[in-house]
Amino acid sequence: MPVLTLDDLLKQAWENPGTLFNWHFFDYTRRVLTDALVRGWKYQRPNNLAGNFLNLAGGEYLLEIGDIGIEYGSEDRLTAQMMELNLFKFSASKSLAMANKLNGHLKDSASFAEFSKKATADKEIAAFNLHYLETEYNFAWSVGQNAANYHRMMGIKDVYPSWIYRTQADTRVRESHRVLEGRTFKAGDPAIDVIYPPNGWGCRCYIEPSTITPDSYDDPDKAIGSLGKEYENMQKHGFDINRAKANVVFDANKMYVNNVFGQKTGIKDNAATPYEKMEQDAMPVLEAKERTAEWAKEWHSVHVKDGFLKDYAGRELIFNKATLESHLKENRPSLIEFIPEILSKPDEVWFFKDNQNGKLKLRYISYYKDKPLNVVIELDKMKLNSWYDIDTNKIDTNVRNGFLIKKNL
Repeated sequence: MPVLTLDDLLKQAWENPGTLFNWHFFDYTRRVLTDALVRGWKYQRPNNLAGNFLNLAGGEYLLEIGDIGIEYGSEDRLTAQMMELNLFKFSASKSLAMANKLNGHLKDSASFAEFSKKATADKEIAAFNLHYLETEYNFAWSVGQNAANYHRMMGIKDVYPSWIYRTQADTRVRESHRVLEGRTFKAGDPAIDVIYPPNGWGCRCYIEPSTITPDSYDDPDKAIGSLGKEYENMQKHGFDINRAKANVVFDANKMYVNNVFGQKTGIKDNAATPYEKMEQDAMPVLEAKERTAEWAKEWHSVHVKDGFLKDYAGRELIFNKATLESHLKENRPSLIEFIPEILSKPDEVWFFKDNQNGKLKLRYISYYKDKPLNVVIELDKMKLNSWYDIDTNKIDTNVRNGFLIKKNL
């Protein structure tokens, strides 16, 4: 995957003035950070993490959440998937902030040369793409590694009843973390959630499980107290949480924009093709057949094994009988057999906030001739929420909005 350069960003901003959001920057950021999360989870840490990040232009395959290799239906798989969604939100906030900065220079520039000179001189814009992203990549890797370790250790705590806090024990370890080295706690003690690694940018600490049961465990409150003012700093910057339990990589105070969904971003912002300009003749014809409710129930029992379906990225999505039953009452049996293909081979996938209930969702769209279909997923439970055909008169204004996380058009 080629590195997205500052020059690329400037050209895109100049050619698309007034957009609230740079889709290319968003897509690049979320793919790079997802790669870091998955590599950390799989313990695929290169010897030179910064070198690996900067050499992504060499054509290296970026890992997706489906490459994580976790058993379906497990709690740690849900954690990984929720963390990926958190990266979508973080990447969107970063792209919104970047677009805002670039737009500020755009409106005062009479030529691309003038705009480029101003934007290049803006140190914050340059840092967005390289220095900041490298730091965020390393952090996402550490979160992935420590979250995977947490779920692994929780599964073996009957055999390994103790957890030992470990640093890398080298000259780079900050003093506030060094004081925690070797402290031993009862496995799974929620009192140590506030010091569960990573505890800051660049933190390389980890927890080691142990079969040894000491005469007495270290007091979590005293361990926290030993951090002194550093603990106040951790609280201030949101590093006092166990991300494996919170299901996040970047918490709210690390977002570049407070309200990611505060402004409506649509097809222009996401560099998407307007529906009226799509090649209808190239779209497949929807060959839907009349189906009964009983046929749909039988289809569900055969094709939805263990209550889950998988999407194109290997995400595990719940499709329960209650959702099926509610939609059969709405006369949608004829479309149910298209759901697996829409999920596995979508033309577009949109990450959006439902204005009616405030829930975050994914919308998978497949374009058939004269009749686009979509499947909607509720992200709080990774559950299939609905499926239906879309009114093409309103598709660009009412449906295709939010942030585009996949496009094949």
